[in-house]
Amino acid sequence: MQNDLVATETPRVLIVDDDATMRLLMAETLVDDGYIIEEVDNGPAAIDAILSFQPDMVLLDVKMPGMSGFEVCSEIRRLTGDTEISVVMVTGLDDSESIEKAFQLGATAFITKPINWDTFPYRIQYLLKARNAIVALKQRELHLEYTERISRILTQSKNKDTILEEVLQEMLDIFSASYGSVFTATDKSYRKIHIVSESASPDFSEMADESGTLVTGIDKEILHRSNHSEYPLVITSDNVPLNRLLMPLHVHNSHAWFLALMRQPDARLWSASEQETFYIIGLRLTGVLSRYLLMEKLHQSESLLRQAQHIGHIGNWHWRAGDESLSWSDEMFHIYGYMPGSFVPTFDIFHQSALEEDYKKQNQFEKKVFTTGEVQRLEHRIRLPSGEVRWVYQQAVCKLDEEGHPIEVNGIVQDITDRTRKQEQETHNHKMEAIGQLTSGVAHDFGNLMTIAKGNLELLDESFEEGHQISGDDREILEDARSAIQDSVELTKQLLAFSRKKSLAQEYINVEEHITKWSKLFKQTLGDQIELTIDIENDLPDVLVDVAQFESSLLNIILNAVNAMPGGGVITISATIDSNPRASDSQITDSDIEERAVCITVTDTGHGMTEEVRRHATEPFFTTRQDLGTGLGLSMVYGFMRQSHGLLIIESSPGKGASLKMLFPVYGGTHAAETEAEPSVEETPSVGEATVLVVEDRAEVRQFAVRCLDKLSFNILQAENAEKAIDMLEKNDQVDVLFTDILMPGDMNGRELADWAVKKYPNLKVLLTTAAEKEAELHMHGNRVFDMLHKPYSKQDLLKHIHAIL
Repeated sequence: MQNDLVATETPRVLIVDDDATMRLLMAETLVDDGYIIEEVDNGPAAIDAILSFQPDMVLLDVKMPGMSGFEVCSEIRRLTGDTEISVVMVTGLDDSESIEKAFQLGATAFITKPINWDTFPYRIQYLLKARNAIVALKQRELHLEYTERISRILTQSKNKDTILEEVLQEMLDIFSASYGSVFTATDKSYRKIHIVSESASPDFSEMADESGTLVTGIDKEILHRSNHSEYPLVITSDNVPLNRLLMPLHVHNSHAWFLALMRQPDARLWSASEQETFYIIGLRLTGVLSRYLLMEKLHQSESLLRQAQHIGHIGNWHWRAGDESLSWSDEMFHIYGYMPGSFVPTFDIFHQSALEEDYKKQNQFEKKVFTTGEVQRLEHRIRLPSGEVRWVYQQAVCKLDEEGHPIEVNGIVQDITDRTRKQEQETHNHKMEAIGQLTSGVAHDFGNLMTIAKGNLELLDESFEEGHQISGDDREILEDARSAIQDSVELTKQLLAFSRKKSLAQEYINVEEHITKWSKLFKQTLGDQIELTIDIENDLPDVLVDVAQFESSLLNIILNAVNAMPGGGVITISATIDSNPRASDSQITDSDIEERAVCITVTDTGHGMTEEVRRHATEPFFTTRQDLGTGLGLSMVYGFMRQSHGLLIIESSPGKGASLKMLFPVYGGTHAAETEAEPSVEETPSVGEATVLVVEDRAEVRQFAVRCLDKLSFNILQAENAEKAIDMLEKNDQVDVLFTDILMPGDMNGRELADWAVKKYPNLKVLLTTAAEKEAELHMHGNRVFDMLHKPYSKQDLLKHIHAIL
């Protein structure tokens, strides 16, 4: 501290007199009282002793050669300021002018010569006690002044770093220190030191060069001892010649915090009064730091909470019964489509946002929350100010008093739209998969039935032509029957197109050429009330599709658009490159679409679809037109896009038309045409001598095949399953052709039967047949390719395949 002379336990007395006898008498008289005495015989020596000896009292002779006592007194006050060094003038002068001059120069008291040696010790003792009382009072005043200066800084509304910087700067002035710092030990071993804030006097850089690292140079044992001490530690070291004052700051933090002050090597040691003031300041700084750190931790927690709520789309709300106030977190505003803090929330927002269909559920939820005191949960839809509909999950609980009245309610709201849509999409995909399997099975059985009906009608027609006269009416009946069967076959193909996983005739096509080629047909289909616009981007990549299904799918979409605009409108067909297809729909993971896709969009200005209709639009047999249509149009398109490894996206809302997007993957490079392995050329018997084994579990289908083959006088064997077929092959090793259905009951299907047969009879020819689309791929055994005949087949189809393999 500036102006700090602390009352020491053993008073120090400096005797200044040019008379050696007088100095001796004074020293001898005072020595018995235990004082520490220093003697000098002139004024300059007295000034040097003041700085080095730091006395509590100076006994100063007035009349001395060279430099008088008055001059020495004046220099003492100049050098030490208004300190409490007691300056006692010893003189024989007793005139009022000399006394007034002495007091003006800073003298404390007078002792006149000749000295009464009997009372002299008591007079000195009294003057020292008076001096000590004055010093203690002044130190208390300074202590209050210094703590008040620090308190004014600590109570300012500034950030933590600024507060610490100003406090340290003030402490340098208060304690006459050269360097001050607040630092932390970031590990329990006190090896890692982090300086939070520091301040230094102008001469500190020179000291730092001499002392090295000032803070980290403190021994870890001293830091450990200081951290477990309530009071400041005074530290001196030969290695680092600085006086240190160190104090732990026990803030609410996991790290150990310290406050340190340092003085120059030649400065005096820290006094007890300074340590006390330092201690009080440290306590106040500890409280402020704790508050700041707790606030920082709270702000950090609040920031993390806001981030977590934003990431999880979870908002929270609170209602208090006292003032019936409702508060929302920022994410609550985002969920309901508002800017945070843009209005004071009320329960009306919950009611206004709920969809009409869910309004009753919202009211029941709110009623249970305020009356039961139990956690209530609800999932429902809300409509944002923009008109967008989203799904939310609510959970709330009410705290009730003893009489059952609500005290407060805490709730959360989570936006679960993405999760709900993903679940709906997964459910839809599973449903489509199940329907696909069902339709595939139905198509298989239907194919068998159509084979029987179509084939036998053909045989019956041939029979009438060979031996019977048939009237025109009967001929028309047969034609109607054949037409109905053909329509049934086409319906079966549509079902198979929906359930098919892989196209059977994929090829690369130019989108612009095919749309342009069909534009005339499209315009004829639309009529005069509907305008067609075509907009195709230049240089689009080719797409890999089944051409017939591509054209049929596009026509189906256009027909749906026409039906949606009975009063006329506009249909736009556009084709572009979508550079961000993954933003279109979550189904993107189920396709081959990656960074780019060819997007063909058909947009109409019709009446649009409700959300319910849009969700079911691609299901087979679903239709909103009860008078017309089979409901297979969009389901066929959906199946086609799945088999093309693409995506069908339907965007529509009531009164705003519809937009159907067909996203096709862009494949790199070219696909070489697949070549089939050529069957080995072997000598075969003539047709009339050939033996054919027909393996079919359906008796009617098997009978039709036998009737067809019997026309050419084949040797025909029949079996209803693989087990009986093997028995016949082993008994008749002259079988030339194995004609077998693929799907049959038993432990072995037709493919497995064919593999077994050609392995045992290498010269055996094999013809497979099936009505199941997923089984209708070419089958190979070694380097041999088994031919495939699709059901329903005609007599000519069967005989053509038999001739081909023979």
